[in-house]
Amino acid sequence: PERVLPGNIVKEIVENDRIIGGIDENSTKRAAELYRSFVTGELRETDAATAEMVKLAENTYRDVNIALANNLANLSESVGVNVWNVLEMANRHPRVNLHTPGVGVGGHCIPVDPWFLVAADETSSALIRTSRQVNDRQPGIVARLASEAVVNVKNACAAVLGAAYKANVRESPTTDLALRLADHGITVTVTDPYVTSFVPDIVPLDDALRGADIAILVVGHTQYSHLDPDRVARVMRGRTILDTTNTLDREAWEHSGFIFLRYGDGRSTQ
Repeated sequence: PERVLPGNIVKEIVENDRIIGGIDENSTKRAAELYRSFVTGELRETDAATAEMVKLAENTYRDVNIALANNLANLSESVGVNVWNVLEMANRHPRVNLHTPGVGVGGHCIPVDPWFLVAADETSSALIRTSRQVNDRQPGIVARLASEAVVNVKNACAAVLGAAYKANVRESPTTDLALRLADHGITVTVTDPYVTSFVPDIVPLDDALRGADIAILVVGHTQYSHLDPDRVARVMRGRTILDTTNTLDREAWEHSGFIFLRYGDGRSTQ
């Protein structure tokens, strides 16, 4: 199985350790010889089933960890605690590595691979199934927060910033978020500096913000961390922003007259 990070593929395809699993001993050794010709990482030889299980386990680990982070964020909203502070402090423990919460899980692998394990044995995969369900509910939870913020706005419009699954890389659960916002009667525009083909259509940043009542930051692209709140205020109709990534400076946006909401900070539901 491949272990490469989009945006860093050329480096990782050479340097990462590899699990080599063939259908028999001969095919495993021949595949290992091929990889050994260009891979500098360690090669571990095994059978095909074990290699595939390793790949599924790696991605499922991340999905379960993200589900835990999302659970903690939603609990923090309920009890009035800032989950971003909780995660930063908890991760100071030498044996803790909590991931970060957000709108959901994207990419080709992590939202898909856990279901192969569930299908293989539903009885033994309750945690895996539940984690998938937790992460799949996230777009609806964020959409509800956004809709509550503009509940008194007639014909509300939302600008969604980000259609990639993480900063500076493509793919995300933004499509599901847009559908959930539409369920609340909100008109949605989506913008992203790295994505050109998407549903709904991608538009330039200014076009997405123009006339919007709320801006929802879904992906922490570098470009968005440098947004000028005063400039955004001149383009938008409303003055509400929802940051789901812990990227933006609350003080700067509030100074420009925005109602600032940060998912998971324990203040959005107060």
